[in-house]
Amino acid sequence: MSNIQKTISYLKRNGLKKTYYMVRQRLSERHADEGYNEEFRKSAASPADLKAQSSRSFPEDLKISVLVPAYEPAEEYLRVLIDSVLIQSFENLELVIADAGSSRVVADVVSEYDDDRVVYARLPENRGIAGNTNEALKLATGNVITLLDHDDFLEPDALYYIADAIEKGASVVYTDEDKVCERDGGLFFFKPNRKCAFNLDVLLSNNYICHLFAVKTEIAREIGGLRGEFDGAQDYDFILRCITKAGDVEKIAHIPRVLYHWRVHDNSTAENPESKLYAYEAGRSAVDTYVNDRSLKAEVLHTEHRGFYRIEYDDSVLSEELRERIEIHIPEDLRAKDEGNVARMMGYFQRPEVRAVVGRVIDSSGLIEEEPFRGMHYWDSGLMHSAAVVRDVPRINGAAYAVDSTRTDGLIVYDPGIIFYRN
Repeated sequence: MSNIQKTISYLKRNGLKKTYYMVRQRLSERHADEGYNEEFRKSAASPADLKAQSSRSFPEDLKISVLVPAYEPAEEYLRVLIDSVLIQSFENLELVIADAGSSRVVADVVSEYDDDRVVYARLPENRGIAGNTNEALKLATGNVITLLDHDDFLEPDALYYIADAIEKGASVVYTDEDKVCERDGGLFFFKPNRKCAFNLDVLLSNNYICHLFAVKTEIAREIGGLRGEFDGAQDYDFILRCITKAGDVEKIAHIPRVLYHWRVHDNSTAENPESKLYAYEAGRSAVDTYVNDRSLKAEVLHTEHRGFYRIEYDDSVLSEELRERIEIHIPEDLRAKDEGNVARMMGYFQRPEVRAVVGRVIDSSGLIEEEPFRGMHYWDSGLMHSAAVVRDVPRINGAAYAVDSTRTDGLIVYDPGIIFYRN
C-alpha cells in the first residue's frame, strides 16, 4: 500500500514517462533485494572476526559515545538497539540515551542492563530530535560521537571500523547502511545504500551520508551540536557543518561496509517518507544555509525526487578576470536544452575549488553519453537517483564543458541538469 501511494504521488508530480522509468527501477531493486538479504548474512563478521577485533589494542583515550535521542520507542526495538551496542567488538564505548518520553518504557528497559557503559538521562521535556540529541552530547565522555535512532541497530563491528578510521587520522567517518523489516518470522535486510567516497556535490544534492555517521566530539561541540530549526533534516545540517569544520577532505573517511540497519515499520520515515514532507523543506534549508554561509549567490531548489536538491549558481557575480580564464567547449553538433546552459555552467566558478563543469549530452536515441551513466536512457534516474544528481568526477567526462584554463587541479563537477542534445 505504501509503494502504491508513493507511485501515485510521483505520477502526479512528474508525469507518466518518468513514472514508468521510476517503477522499472524500483522493480529491479526489489528483485535485487532478494539476493542481497542472503549476500549480507554471508558477508557479516564471523565470531572469529569479532574475537580478533576485540583483541586489537587502540589508544586508551579513543572512546566512542553512541548518542540515542529516545521518544517512546517500542520495547523490543530498544532492546535490540542496546544489545547491538553492548556487544560491539570495540569495547571502549558508552551508550548515552536521552529519554524525552512521558512513559517509563525506556527507563524500565534500561534498568534490565547491568552495564556501567549505559548512561541514561530522563529529560524534563521533549525538545525535538535535535534538542534531545544535544542533551546526550552534553553527557558524552568519549572523544568521538556517533548517532543512532531509537529503533535502529548496528552491526557488532560498526564501532571497530570507526575506531580504526579515527586512529588512522580521520575526523569524520561514515559507513554504508541498509533497511530491515520483519518478514516470515525473522529479519529481512534490503535496499543497501552503498555510498561513494566523499563527494561534496553529491552531498549538496542529497544527504547520502546519513547513517552511520561519526565525528570527533570536539568538532560536534565547537559547531554547537544539532540545530532545532532543521528538525526533520537536523542530521543533514549537522553533517554539512561537521564536514566544513573538519576542513581537510583527507580527514573524511568512508567505510564501504553495511554497518547500520534502518528499521522499517508502520511509523518509520523509512516506510513512509511522504509522512514527513516538512523534512524535505528542512533539507533544502540546510543546503541553502550552507550556500549562504559560504557567501555564494545561488538558489537551492527541490527536484522531482523527494529529498533531492539542485543548486542554481548565479554567474553575474563573477569578475571579468575570472570570466576571461574560463573556456567553453560545446561542439557544433550539440544544441542546448535551455538558453541559460552556459550561464549555469559559469555560475559554478563562484566556488574557488571548482576547476571545470561538465554538462550532460543526450544522443539521438535518448541515451546518455557520459560515464558512468553511458547508455542509460535520460528518463532513468538510476539506483538511489544516482544518475540525476550533481557529482564531482575524476576527469572531464563529456563533450560539453567549461574549464578554468589556468588550473590543473580542483573539482570537476558533472551536472546532469545542464542538458545538450546531439543533432
